Amino acid sequence: MNIRTKLTVFYGSLLTAVVVLASGALYLTERRLLLTELENARHSLFAGFSQTCRDALLVRDELSAINAALSVGKIMGVQGAFCVDPTGRVVAHSDPARRGTRYTAPPTTFVPLKGGGRQGRWVDPTDGELLAFIKDFSVGANAPAQAVVVFSQKSFQETVTKTLVGVAKRILIVFSMAWAAGLVGTVILARRLTRPIFYITAGTHQLAQGNLTHRIDWKGKDELGRLAADFNVMAERLGELDQMKNDFVSNVTHELRSPLSAIESYANLVTEDWSNGRSHNLVDYLTIVRNNATRLRKFVTDILDLSKIDAASVEMEKERFDLGVLFQEVVDLFQAKAREKNIRLGAELPSSVSVFADMDKVRQILTNLLGNALKFTPPGGEVTLSAEPAVRREGAGGRFTRITVADNGPGILDKDQQRIFDRFEQVKEMRETVEGQKGTGLGLAIVRQLVTAHGGQIGLVSAVGRGSAFSVYLPEGEAHVR
Repeated sequence: MNIRTKLTVFYGSLLTAVVVLASGALYLTERRLLLTELENARHSLFAGFSQTCRDALLVRDELSAINAALSVGKIMGVQGAFCVDPTGRVVAHSDPARRGTRYTAPPTTFVPLKGGGRQGRWVDPTDGELLAFIKDFSVGANAPAQAVVVFSQKSFQETVTKTLVGVAKRILIVFSMAWAAGLVGTVILARRLTRPIFYITAGTHQLAQGNLTHRIDWKGKDELGRLAADFNVMAERLGELDQMKNDFVSNVTHELRSPLSAIESYANLVTEDWSNGRSHNLVDYLTIVRNNATRLRKFVTDILDLSKIDAASVEMEKERFDLGVLFQEVVDLFQAKAREKNIRLGAELPSSVSVFADMDKVRQILTNLLGNALKFTPPGGEVTLSAEPAVRREGAGGRFTRITVADNGPGILDKDQQRIFDRFEQVKEMRETVEGQKGTGLGLAIVRQLVTAHGGQIGLVSAVGRGSAFSVYLPEGEAHVR
């Protein structure tokens, strides 16, 4: 049973129960009101008749009493109405044949009646259960006269039953229409509530089948609408991650295949030349093999570094160290390459600056940034490494030590300045200008991850034709300026 059917059954059952209870309560209320009204009507009828009898006997106007008795006797449910004078003679009766007869009290016990008088109930073999209202009143100094109205309980019950049948029919019609309308509304409500769930379920199924381009076409403003919107965002993100995975596999395959193919090819040449006694090219071949092996090792190292950072398993061993010493170390490391390309490489420090960070990780950050700067700076250019303590970063609290690697190379377009920090992303135009090894596009991704692991940020200011400046902001923490 799907959720739509469950909702329909649940709300339909709830609606049925409410309709049944409401109609039952209304029926009982109508029955109670009807009984009360009929009882009040009998009391009012008896009160009026007894007053007429009293007035007629006081003025000896038997004709008025007779007319009143005849009128009351014609009312449904009245078995008899009569007036009895102080001598016990029936002076007026709804049955003319019984006028002038002697009154005989019914065989029952009377109880007081509200509003004055007595009430008695007995069963007549012919007429069934009867109810008599009797009221005594004085006429002169003689014995009291009486006004009597006898009601047929059978007729009373028939009237009640007939009226209640009509009431029940009206209640049944009204509540049946209400129930039918409510049931239709329940079906519509269930469909409306479950339609987005159906779309989300179908979308989830499509996603599970690998269709990452599927989107849910539902624009509701409630929780389900927000869920559908979040689903679309998730599907879009999964699509991006899937594309990133495909790109990653493609790039890794390419970066692994190229050096491996070169190593295999030149190893075959070395074997062939050695077997044929040719040795004049062996050193060149082995140099190429070594360079490709180095490139392969660096690529695998970068992949492992990224994997460690992604898994949050990179260990940070922070300590306070002098940036000047580290600057000199990395400058000395790249000085030979800078001279080879005729690039001026230098370091600038306003004073001896110490930072509290992982020295090996900072060294790796500077190595990647300087390596990139030297790679893309043309001959005759300049690369500068500098630092500035106690810098405030816009949009970030606290103070930072800023380390900047600047060059006067070709610069980077605005549209490329964000994506170059993504994995395997490189500016095509700049990559084509590089001679020798092209790199893997992982260096800046590693730099950003390492800076983030320190709780810092990385920024880039670049203009085409004027160069680039990569700035690393490391939180001061326990760092200080000496």
